[in-house]
Amino acid sequence: MDSSVGIAPTESQVARLAVEAWRPVPDTLDAEVYYSRTPFIRPIEQIREAVKKAYDFSKPASPFKDNPELYKREMEAEIQRIAKQQEQPIIIKKRIRIKKGLYREDSVRSSQVEEINPETEYKTTYVNSGDPEKGDFTSFKYSHDTKTAFIDDKKTSRWKNPEIHFAPSLGFQISLVLRVVLGKKKNNSKANELIPDPEKIKQITKGEHPDFLVSVRSDTYGKHLVDRFAISAADSPGKALFVINCDRSDYSRMYQCELHDPSGKVVVIEERDGFFDSGFPRFWKKSVYSSGQEVVSENYVFANVTVNPNLPKDIFTFSPHENYGVVDKRPEKTIVTQPRVDDSRERRKGQTSAVHPTAAHPAQVKVDPDSEQITPKSPPPNRPLVVLAGGMLMLIAAMLIWRRRKYN
Repeated sequence: MDSSVGIAPTESQVARLAVEAWRPVPDTLDAEVYYSRTPFIRPIEQIREAVKKAYDFSKPASPFKDNPELYKREMEAEIQRIAKQQEQPIIIKKRIRIKKGLYREDSVRSSQVEEINPETEYKTTYVNSGDPEKGDFTSFKYSHDTKTAFIDDKKTSRWKNPEIHFAPSLGFQISLVLRVVLGKKKNNSKANELIPDPEKIKQITKGEHPDFLVSVRSDTYGKHLVDRFAISAADSPGKALFVINCDRSDYSRMYQCELHDPSGKVVVIEERDGFFDSGFPRFWKKSVYSSGQEVVSENYVFANVTVNPNLPKDIFTFSPHENYGVVDKRPEKTIVTQPRVDDSRERRKGQTSAVHPTAAHPAQVKVDPDSEQITPKSPPPNRPLVVLAGGMLMLIAAMLIWRRRKYN
């Protein structure tokens, strides 16, 4: 069925969408999240070509250079190793704490599901501790395995703030689209800040908006009753650019949104379910499609989320353990400080981490929206995935639409 089929929304429905589009995101939060994605699976021919180039380049130093049979066998073994390795999912457990621009992420990364469980210790800490608005880009990193701390003050060294700010409600991309459709430029605003425009809201309900058409129909998503909105260009009413499925009684619960290309084909699908009282979803999946096939899938499972917690400022302060070495990249010449001698690492050699037999990660998690529990299920089959930023495609599309707007 054409996703654009429906009727004009009521003024109340559009106003409720506007409330969610302009809902502020929390500036302080503490969240534990399991993230997974499957790496891009390259065809074996591409791997073979790349490995052959690398081996041929280093052939003069190869111990097998005078034995063609061993040389070929060694190269083939490397090709098969890479081909097998790329099929393993990337799994990361993170604890993310944000406090009014300060950002800290403790994480542990693995390519084996069994190695990630609630008791797994974090191995890396990333912190943005400076204030960019004041020209301070200070950031640092702790590598707990190597007992090393790194500190830098370059803009390019700051850790990327993930999108979890926008996991609740409509999300960043859809909120931006709706602000473009329903908003106007704020008077005396130095930036292109948009505010709700009552006139645009009325135009939508009458089908008189100069750039966009919005339709809605009652529908279901899973076991949820939803209002399904379709937004299309005014000159292409039969081809929806965006589709939004909101809980009929609570528009802050956006279960699914879709981005379509100009021909009407799905490009991005974002799904949420199992919401906490704070508005954060327990489950969040972002998928990118090409020619009708899923080529990207990123999964987030929120184990715990606290909005507006009381976070001590010292967790964002550079304070490595006294037996950590320090690599200070702020001076023109990097300064390296050796750690104090500690034989605990030697004592731990040969020990292995315990494996949790029921460990779960986003690719293996089933979320029951009516339950507080997250339970494991069988993993899905591996599918070839391209590592792309699906959310960025939505942002690009929204910005293209932005350029079409004519502000009063």
